[in-house]
Amino acid sequence: MSSTLHYVVISTVGKDRAGLVAAMCEAIMQSNGNIEDSTMTRLGGQFAMIYIACFESATDLAHFKEICLRLKETADLHIDVESLSDAQINAQLNQNDTSIPHRKYLLSVGGYDRTGITYTFSKALAQFKINITDVNAHRINGEEGQVYMLAIEMEAPTSVDEGELTEALNQLGVDMKLDVRLRSMDALIL
Repeated sequence: MSSTLHYVVISTVGKDRAGLVAAMCEAIMQSNGNIEDSTMTRLGGQFAMIYIACFESATDLAHFKEICLRLKETADLHIDVESLSDAQINAQLNQNDTSIPHRKYLLSVGGYDRTGITYTFSKALAQFKINITDVNAHRINGEEGQVYMLAIEMEAPTSVDEGELTEALNQLGVDMKLDVRLRSMDALIL
């Protein structure tokens, strides 16, 4: 990746339906763009996509923006394209910098819904100086009420004692009557 390329953040929201991801990926590909990073999810009947993409030239980026204007009208999408500054590009390029030692974990929490689940666990992770990199939370119907499912991906400094972290999170689970599981993502990667 080179900062001579044209980097942008693309935020897209539209009513959830088949083909939205394909439409955006096609627009990027047709404009000689490359997806560097992305996250996508369905929220309350809407589908949200955030991409970091780079384009080889200003002409390619302009072409992509023209396609986006057509997609806004034909696919009823809300699309925002924002250029990244050199500092933001450098942060993106160095986000996987291995000079900062850390371990990756996946925390899953599940149980009957109540106020404060995400707050309680995110606060506990912050106290350990753990960086949350992704959060997914959903409510589903259970046999005796709404069940809350929470998944948190995180990066913990290697100085964090895994046993202490596990014990603290398990205690929160006991206190809130929730199932809590902490797994190393390094072990999950094939």
